[in-house]
Amino acid sequence: MGARRFQQAFSGFAVVTVFCAVCPLHADTAAGLAAFKKGDYAAAYKEWKAAAQNGQAEAEYDLGLLYAKGLGVERDLGVAQQWYEASALQGNSQAEFSLGQMYAQGWGIPPDEAAAVRWMEMANANNANTEDADLAWLPIEGYGLEPNFAKAAYWYRLAADQGHAEAEYELADLYSQGKGVPRDQTEAFKLVKAAANQGFTKAATELAWRYATGRGVEKNAQQAFFWYTVAARRGDKTAQKRRIELAAHMQGDDLRKAETGAVEWHPVIVAASMKK
Repeated sequence: MGARRFQQAFSGFAVVTVFCAVCPLHADTAAGLAAFKKGDYAAAYKEWKAAAQNGQAEAEYDLGLLYAKGLGVERDLGVAQQWYEASALQGNSQAEFSLGQMYAQGWGIPPDEAAAVRWMEMANANNANTEDADLAWLPIEGYGLEPNFAKAAYWYRLAADQGHAEAEYELADLYSQGKGVPRDQTEAFKLVKAAANQGFTKAATELAWRYATGRGVEKNAQQAFFWYTVAARRGDKTAQKRRIELAAHMQGDDLRKAETGAVEWHPVIVAASMKK
């Protein structure tokens, strides 16, 4: 995972992962996302505030993020928590997960382990089928706390044990680097695979790389091509490039089998009752 842009998420560097669900019916939300990507945070705030005041859960979450980071508005973790909660109460899984982070780390509110676990479990239960969702995961530096990888690993493990794909992916990174937990590439591979099987695109790319390089698992070019194809079909540009490079060194039959399998592949939907 050395190529990943954010290694700090929910760990000691406290990165917030932004979830912006773009829906054609929510024009204000889409316009806010477009402004956000351009770095025009004031415009993003204006668009998201209007949508949030109309009760759009996605916009409520995104507005909370702006307050949490101080983008386009004065930073205010208390207001961020209020918008996160408004969104979470409508079932937005990323808002629920963000609330869990705030309660776990004590970001702007007193630490509360019971509340942290409750919100994370709700996020897990409401986690959307990523195959059908139009998602943009944007890494945003968070609350500026000192590194505490052991604490990050603890909270990621709680969420990962409930089947939360993002937590599995991030915990795998900690195992891969030996931060907060003993370095263990085999465990990292298992966690990445679990996240990839649920349709987490970055995990699919990472899993393909592990099969290609033998990191934590025996090398398997066909499996590598399979997972690069899965990720490439979901728009991952790194996977698209590596897939082409790998294809040049593979036999035709292996290529056809892997590509057919990737086309027919669907993510595993982990029922909340099965994650406990």
